[in-house]
Formats: sequence, structure tokens, C-alpha cells
Amino acid sequence: MSAVLLLAACSSAAPRRTTPVHWIEATRTLTQLSANHNGLFSEYNPTIDADPYATYYALRTLTLLNAPIPHQATTQRWLLDELTRDLEQFETSINALGDIYYVLQALKLLDVDLQGLDAQTQATIRERVESLFMDAGYFVGSLDERQLEPNFSFAITTYQAVTVLDLLGYRPTYADAVITWLNTLWEQAYAQNPPDVPLLAQVYRTLNLLVDDIAGYAEGAIFNRAQADPAQPLIYAQNLVALAQATQHPVQIDTSVLEAIVASQNRDGGFGPLPDTPSDMLGCTLAVEVLQYAGKLDAIDIAALRNLILSREFESGGFANIVAQEPNYAVTYYIYRYESIFAAGVQNTTVALPRTFESTYSAYHATLLAKLLDLPAVSLPRLDVQAGLGTIYFYLLQAEALDQPVEPAIKAEIRRFMAQHYALDALFNNQQDLRVDTAALVLTVYAILDQHSVSTRQLHQLDQLIQTRLKPNMLGLDELHRALLLMQRYDYQPTAPAMLRQWILDCFTPQGGVAPQPIAYSTSTPSLYLTGLALESLGWLGADPTAAHIRTMLQQEP
Repeated sequence: MSAVLLLAACSSAAPRRTTPVHWIEATRTLTQLSANHNGLFSEYNPTIDADPYATYYALRTLTLLNAPIPHQATTQRWLLDELTRDLEQFETSINALGDIYYVLQALKLLDVDLQGLDAQTQATIRERVESLFMDAGYFVGSLDERQLEPNFSFAITTYQAVTVLDLLGYRPTYADAVITWLNTLWEQAYAQNPPDVPLLAQVYRTLNLLVDDIAGYAEGAIFNRAQADPAQPLIYAQNLVALAQATQHPVQIDTSVLEAIVASQNRDGGFGPLPDTPSDMLGCTLAVEVLQYAGKLDAIDIAALRNLILSREFESGGFANIVAQEPNYAVTYYIYRYESIFAAGVQNTTVALPRTFESTYSAYHATLLAKLLDLPAVSLPRLDVQAGLGTIYFYLLQAEALDQPVEPAIKAEIRRFMAQHYALDALFNNQQDLRVDTAALVLTVYAILDQHSVSTRQLHQLDQLIQTRLKPNMLGLDELHRALLLMQRYDYQPTAPAMLRQWILDCFTPQGGVAPQPIAYSTSTPSLYLTGLALESLGWLGADPTAAHIRTMLQQEP
């Protein structure tokens, strides 16, 4: 079962809590879905969904690898439903043509007889596609694009339109006008030095569907004059291979280009379309096409690539393209720190961190990650004290983690800001409106500036404030974590650790990961960051935050 299907299976259960092993496995699924590239991770994002583009390239890559396509009937049903939606939303979609193209191409890979679709569907597709034809001889990608000036990007949409019609057994009504426009593009691309190989490949593939004899377009001089692009070796090589295959003119890919492509395989097993970019389905397909053509496919980890693709299949049968966005250094830190929970066997040999950050939050967690993995230290960012309490808090935590003294002038500015906005002796005067988070941040800032400025009485007041916020669910897990972090500094033991441990366990969600509050377990998106905070907090409260002990604690949970 693929990772996403496993997640769906776990999350569909009716009981309040899944079995302990399911929580561990579901959390590892979230981790896999959040893998960015080169050893970094993002926060889990459930809004990313399957789409025809990713599904086509996923199926194409699996086909090129001669790998079985899982849940083929489910994928086929999803594609047919997607086709219906695409036709209904055609007039408003910004990618109207592309969605139909990728659905039909994916169905073709599943051996669906496209000319066997019902007559009304075929007629509707033809009508929709031909409505995108422009008098100049090209097709646009959506009705909105009819207002745009002609440009080379329409070579792609024209290819898509001609291909869709060809798959259904139709020839464009204005085929002669299309051929004339393509001839003009060919001449322009060929005349460039070096020739525009991507454009030539696109034009040739389209002409191949429209012209019976196109031998005159295939000239070896194209390949002799082509030059590799070091900034995008994979895209360059794939276009060269595509043109070579279309013209049946063999081409030799430079060894340096092939080596660069092999070296660009990401830690998760996939490929990005450009060097040092997250894996996506297009990048995976391009890499396999090029390396297979060059006879170098065995130079990469094929099993890891296949697993990466399968991990992006949704319960619907469709595939997602990129499941993670910007790296989150806090999430990454906790994933490596609690490796037995998040992902057994995760490798960190390729992690590389920026040396500087603008955000004090990111800089602090990147510092923790660098220390954990023995990476070069991260510099302190410039501090804007007026940015607020949270910015100051993480700045001071990072300076402390680096064992780097804060400059006297910065300390003085922080003290003035705190005295003006967060006077220590008045902190607990109005506990009814005081948030645990605010109290914990204020006390921590004062504690870092002067260890002796925070008294045991104030820690006890913070402890009592936590107790008053637990029952009415006026507390967030991140607030509790910051309070416990402060208490650790003074070896202060909370008065009700068992109650706090249980409250944290009640934040564990059936989907894996952790919610910000127990009351939010069924409505909030599971968070990997909060999972790290929960595990660390449980450790401070006397619980062993390992997979085995987490299972035991969940088994004992009422």
C-alpha cells in the first residue's frame, strides 16, 4: 500500500484513537509526504492534492521503469471523473487544455481506448479544444489566453491541442494554418546559434502528427550545433533526446551532462527538473527518459525513485506532484532528533544549511539542527527589537545555543523594550487576561538576560496559570512547551506532571502527528512541528520519547 493510501486507511477509522502502531506509521507517512529535498523537511501540507499533470508523469515514469501501476482501476476512474470536471470547468479554468491533455495521455498509458469514449464526450472535447484556435495558426491554453500576443509558449499548447485531437482520431479543422505557423517557428529556432532545441523538439513532435513526410526537418547539423546548458542539464538533455527520437537521428549526450543528472538524484529518490530543487513527477520522468536513452539508468537508485513516486499516490488513485514546500528547519530538527518516531532509517548526510537567516525563529532552529548533525554554525541574524517579544525570544535562545554573548548595546535595547512593554514585577497582576505563552516568553527573556531575575515564586505562578488553562482548553501545545523549557532552566518540577503528560497524549491525532489542543484533534491539520514539541515536552515530564515508550503510553491511554 502506498504511503498516502496508508494514511487514508488510518484516518478513516471511527474510534477516537488509532492503535499505537498506526499512530507511529501514520506519523512516518506524514514525514515522508513532507520530505523536501537534500535531507530537509517541510511542515505537512494537506491542501496539496492529486492532479492530472502529476498523474501522467507518475504513470509515464512507472511505465518507463517497467514497474507495475498500482490500483490501476481506481486511477482510471479518477481520471475519467477528472475529465468530466475539466470539461465542466473549461470556460473558467486557467489550464483548461493542459488538464484535458494530461488526463487523456494518462488514460492512454492505462490502455484505455480513447476513441471508445462515448460520442458526446468526444464531440465536447473536440469543440472545446478547437475553440482555443487562433487565426494566426496556433492554439492557446485557455480562453483567457486568447487576449495574449503570440509567443513561443504557444508551441506547447499547440502540441497539446493537436495531440488531444489526434488521440480521438480527429485532425484540426485548420491544420494547414497550424503547419504554416509551425514552419515559421522551426525556421526561427533552427536559425539560432546554438539552435533552440526545446522549441525544435516541440515543433517537430507537432508536425509529426500533421505531416506525412517530415524528413526534410531532420538535419544532423541541429545536434552538431547544440550546446549543453549547465544551469539545467536535465531539461537540455531531455529535449535533445526527444528531438533525436522524433527525427530518428542518434545523438550522444555528453558524459558530464549525464554525470550531473545522476548526481542530482535527491535523497528521497526523486529528481527535480533543475539542480538542487525538490523532487517532482516531471523531473523524475525527464531523468528516466534521458538515462534510459543513454543506457545509464542503472547508475541511479531505481528502487528509491519508484518508492518516491508510489508515495505520492492518493486514495483517489491520482498522484501529487510536489508534496512539500519551503524547508522548515524546526520540523527538520525534530525529525532528526526523534528519528525513531518520525522515520526509521532517515539519512542526514546531504543536509546543507544556509549560514544566515532573516527570521530569528528559523535561525534558532537551524542552529539546533546544525549542532545535532555537526554542521557549520548558523550566524545570528540582525535583531530588530521593535519586531516584538517573539523575535527577541528566539534571538536570545539562538545566542545561548551558540554560546555567543549578546552585545551590550543590544542587551540594553532589549531591557528598555521589556521594561516598557513587559515589566517583570507586574507580569502576573492580571492573570485573567494573561496567556501562558506571553508569561513563558517574558520570563525566558528576563532569565537569559539575568538568570537571577526570575524567582521560584514566578515559576510557581506560571505553573498555576497552566493548570487554570488546561480544563477549558485555553492552552496551546506550543505554549506549554515554552513554559516547560523555562522550567527546565531552573530545574523546576511542575506540580501535576501526570496531568500534563495525559493532556499532551490527548493531542495525538488518528491521522498521525499532533494537534495544538486535545479538543482540536479531529479538526486541525496534524503538525510535525507540534509532534516534536510534544515529544520533547513528554521527555521533560519524565516520559521516554521513543517509539516503544510512546506505544506503551498510548496503550495505557483511557
